[in-house]
Amino acid sequence: MSYVQIDSESGNELEMCHRVEQDLKEMGYSPKTFQAQGPTNGYNLEVELEGDRSKEAFILCAHLDTVVPGNGIKPVVCEDGYIRSSGDTILAADDKSGVAAIMEALHTVREAGISTRPLQIFFTVGEEVGMWGARAIKPDMLKAKYAAVFDTSKEVGRIVTASPGQLKLTATVKGVAAHAGNAPEKGVSAILVAARALTAMKLQRVDEETTANIGTFNAVGATNIISPRADLVFEVRSRSKEKLYAQAEHMVQCLKDACSEMGAELEYEIRESYLGYDIPDDHPVVAELMRCCESIGVHPFTQATGGGSDANMLNTLGITAVNVSTGMEGSHTLTEQIKVERLEQASELVLALMKG
Repeated sequence: MSYVQIDSESGNELEMCHRVEQDLKEMGYSPKTFQAQGPTNGYNLEVELEGDRSKEAFILCAHLDTVVPGNGIKPVVCEDGYIRSSGDTILAADDKSGVAAIMEALHTVREAGISTRPLQIFFTVGEEVGMWGARAIKPDMLKAKYAAVFDTSKEVGRIVTASPGQLKLTATVKGVAAHAGNAPEKGVSAILVAARALTAMKLQRVDEETTANIGTFNAVGATNIISPRADLVFEVRSRSKEKLYAQAEHMVQCLKDACSEMGAELEYEIRESYLGYDIPDDHPVVAELMRCCESIGVHPFTQATGGGSDANMLNTLGITAVNVSTGMEGSHTLTEQIKVERLEQASELVLALMKG
């Protein structure tokens, strides 16, 4: 309840970083800090527990930033056992429920003198806008080969074992300006060119593994001028790397064809946001999480997702990482909520995983 009332929209996480760092120090831990790769006034936090080296080391992770609107959150515990916001902001259970679950487990470890496995814990910034915090983690920093990121929705026990990679495609269509009343024939409308390309594209649900979407189509101009420029921004996601790039190439080809047919020019860039992962259900990291779920009376199950997380970045670094539910519902919306019971279960799961 305290954490969600700290403003920490992506890029403005400093107060939240200070609070978590101070809480860790008051528990007796020695957090380290390191900078993110992207624009932020905050920083990443890292905590290590030496633990029992006869047990498998593990990495835990949660992120400190929130989406918009995430300022001035007023959480309310409702009669039905849910925590909700007052309705004009998100709740920020994404991902402060993950932060709270890990912090409560760390507090319990210190308070009860519990022996743990070797642990490395990361609290990152900028996850919601490009995983800027996780991008700053280097392979030589990592001290375990398995990781659990507590940052997904649905009931506690859900283990996300497959997640798509994402590409961002930005494109500029350059037409030819002309007077729309006197000489429209001399112009090449960038709007019409882009529209022709869009009608030829496979978008939204492409197949069971792949989606594509246009987020921006910007062509502001006067009605008496044939539009000379249109700017477009797309994303592509797929759990198949081959399909990911094939879909991006298809979209670029549609833009090229329309420009060629209508006499426009095209500038474009494809940027890799993150790669996907697909971990089999019989992998040791999944088996360990399933065992921990069962030990606290929670039914474990695996699923694929259409979204990315810090788990994607950790897998890119050579760590086998899965995303684990904290019990949040309705992430990124004004109706976001979480049951108090699920918050407790999430922290119990973290503690079971810490014990090993």
